Amino acid sequence: VQIMSRAKYRERQENQSFRTVRVPAMRGKILDRNGRELAGNRPRYRLDLYLDELRPQFEAEYRRLKAGLQAAKLRARPAGDEGGFSAWLRSKLSRQPRLPGITSDEVAWLARQARYQIVSNTLAEVGARIGAGTSLVWPEEAFHRHYLSKRALPLPVINECSPQQVALITEQGWSLPGVQLELVPIRNYPHG
Repeated sequence: VQIMSRAKYRERQENQSFRTVRVPAMRGKILDRNGRELAGNRPRYRLDLYLDELRPQFEAEYRRLKAGLQAAKLRARPAGDEGGFSAWLRSKLSRQPRLPGITSDEVAWLARQARYQIVSNTLAEVGARIGAGTSLVWPEEAFHRHYLSKRALPLPVINECSPQQVALITEQGWSLPGVQLELVPIRNYPHG
C-alpha cells in the first residue's frame, strides 16, 4: 500500500510540515528621567487572510475549473477525431466518454486561477460586510508573488482598520475561513 500510494502519502507529509512564522514582540515604553513617555505603543488592528486555511476551497475550485475545461475540449473536438480504433472500442465499451487530457501548463494555469478566484471572492465578501466595496481587490500578480514566496505569512487585507470596521468584524463573529483580525502594536512618539 505504501509503495502504490507513495505520491498520496508524500503530499500529505508535505501538507503537514511545520512552518516558522515570525511574530513581532511588543516593544516596551521609553521614559525620560521625569517619567514622561518618549516612546510607546499604540494598537493598530489589521485584517489578515491566511491562505493555508483556504486550501479546501482552492482544491474544490480547481476541480470545477478542470471539469469545465475538459468539457470545453470535449465539445471542441472534431467529430471524426476519436483517436483510432482502440479509442472507438473503449468508448463503446465504457459508459462514460473519454475525457481529453490537460497539459501541465493548463494545470498550472487552472491552479493559479482557482486560487485567485477564491481569494477575490473572499475579499469581496469581506468588503461587502464592512462596507469597503471593491477596494479590497489585490492585483493578480502581487497575489501570486505572495502565494509563492510568503504563503505561511498572512496576506494583509486592511492594514489599519477603523474603529467602526473593528466593531463590525468583532460583533458579527465572522465565519469566513482564513480571515482574522490581528492586533499589531505600532511605535508611537508623543513628542516627535
